[in-house]
Amino acid sequence: MLLNDRYNEEWYGVHGALTAIERLVAEDFPRPDGNEAKTRYQVDALRALKSELAALVEGWDEQAG
Repeated sequence: MLLNDRYNEEWYGVHGALTAIERLVAEDFPRPDGNEAKTRYQVDALRALKSELAALVEGWDEQAG
């Protein structure tokens, strides 16, 4: 497989995953400004997701400079 083909596959895979995460959070987790009760699972899931995304961004920032 050519490098450009592999890049395209990975880029679209990341884009698809981020779109799915955005949709999941919007549809399955109550908005922070709403009155709906939040569960411990929701808090823990959002914290874990935030942590993983922050680590990814931090790693990228460190590589960039």
